[in-house]
Amino acid sequence: MKWEERGGSAGGRGICIYVIEREREREGGHGSVRQGVRQPDTAPTLSTFLFSKWIYFLSIGTLCWREAVCCRLRIAENIPGQVSAIIEGMVKYPRHENVQKRGCGALCSLAVADNQVKVAAEGGIGAILRAMQGHPASTGLHEAACGALANLAGNADNKVKVAAEGGIGAILRAMQRHPASTGLQEKACGALRNLAGNADNKVKVAAEGGIGAILRAMQGHPASTGLQEAACGALRNLAGNADNKVKVAAEGGIGAILRAMQGHPASTGLQEAACGALTTLATGPGTSGALLQIIKSAGAEDAVKRAMALINESMKEMGQMLLDTLKNI
Repeated sequence: MKWEERGGSAGGRGICIYVIEREREREGGHGSVRQGVRQPDTAPTLSTFLFSKWIYFLSIGTLCWREAVCCRLRIAENIPGQVSAIIEGMVKYPRHENVQKRGCGALCSLAVADNQVKVAAEGGIGAILRAMQGHPASTGLHEAACGALANLAGNADNKVKVAAEGGIGAILRAMQRHPASTGLQEKACGALRNLAGNADNKVKVAAEGGIGAILRAMQGHPASTGLQEAACGALRNLAGNADNKVKVAAEGGIGAILRAMQGHPASTGLQEAACGALTTLATGPGTSGALLQIIKSAGAEDAVKRAMALINESMKEMGQMLLDTLKNI
C-alpha cells in the first residue's frame, strides 16, 4: 500500500490528495492509481458539523483487477465540490456495489440542514436512484439509499423532486425485496414519512401501496422502536389526506399504531408519533362516525392517557383533543 501526497487548494483552503494503491494482479497485469480528496485534519472549519465517510473507487481492467483509491474524505465547507466528487465516482463505476453503497452512505451523511439543497442540486437524488436500480439485491446499499432519500426529503422542494424522479416506487421496491432487514425498513419508513409531508405525495404513496408496506414493516419488526416510531410518523402524515384515513383504518393501521404504543411504552418519540397519528385519523376532513368508533373500540383512549404522562405539552394538547373527540362517541 502506498500513500502519495500532493499539494493543492480548493476554495482558498489547503487540501491534500491521498492516493492508496493496492494491486492484485491477474494474468500478469498492472494496476493503476485513482485519486481522492481529503480535507486535512488541521484545516479550519466554519461550521460545527464535521464528519468522515469512507468511499471506495474501484476499477476493473481487462488484464487485472484493481482496487484503487480507498480514501477517507473529511468534509468541511466545500460541500458542492465534495458532492461532485462522490457522484462522479458513482457515475464512473455504476456496476461496483461498494462504490454505490459507500456513495449513498456519504450522501446520506451530507444531506442534512442546508446541505439538502446542495446535494440535490448536484444530482444526488438521481445518483441514489440509479444505484438502487442497478443493485436491487444489495440490502446494505438500499438501506443507505433509503436513509439518504429520507434526509433529502426533509427539504420541501426535495420532496417533490424525489417523487418526480421515481423515488417513492424505488423505496417501496426496496421494502418488498428486503423485508427481513430492520435497518432498511426503518429508513424506508422514515423516507416515506418525510415524503408524505407533501400533499401530492400523500396520494402518491398510498396509490403505490405505501400504507400496506408500512404496516408490513411494523408487523415484521415489532421490537424495533426506531422502525415503529418512523412508521407511526409516516401513517400520521399520510392520514392528513381524507381518503387515506379510510385506507389506513381498512388495512389495520389503527391496531398497528396501538400495538406499537403498547410494545414501546417508554419511548417518548414513538408515543408522540402514535398519538399524532391517532389524532390525525380522528380529526379533520375525512373523519366519520364509523372511523371514530373503530378508534374508540380499539382502545385508543387508554393508550393515549398512558402516553400523555410522557409526551410534551403540545402533544398533550393533541392527545386531549383526541380524548375529547372520542368522549362523545
